[in-house]
Amino acid sequence: MKRLYDYLFLKLYELMKKTPGKRTADDAALWLLVIALFFYSAPFLLFLVDYSFGKLEFWIWVVIVLLYGYVLYKINSRYFIDKGELALIADRHKNESSMSSTMGFIAAVTFELFSFIAFFLFLSFF
Repeated sequence: MKRLYDYLFLKLYELMKKTPGKRTADDAALWLLVIALFFYSAPFLLFLVDYSFGKLEFWIWVVIVLLYGYVLYKINSRYFIDKGELALIADRHKNESSMSSTMGFIAAVTFELFSFIAFFLFLSFF
């Protein structure tokens, strides 16, 4: 599972390197990954908080959501950028074929786009 997560970040990073302003491709890929993780997991967290504490004021919800997003960002930032894992991940997948790379880009973009759809689907269940 860790390698799949690493590969997803690598593909987002390579996609961001192709866009203008590639100096911050690692940060842009990190933000895309955090946004997708947030949208996939936030409904479950919010349901758990709502179930545990009952009705909360709006500003408390905003604080919880912002703290959760910040924690996701810091954890992933330490793993991918601060520890230098990006170079190791890129080295691990440097001999990837062109077809495999294209399929990886498609999977990464699909993962990212589906996170928005999944967010609203998960919210409709709760």
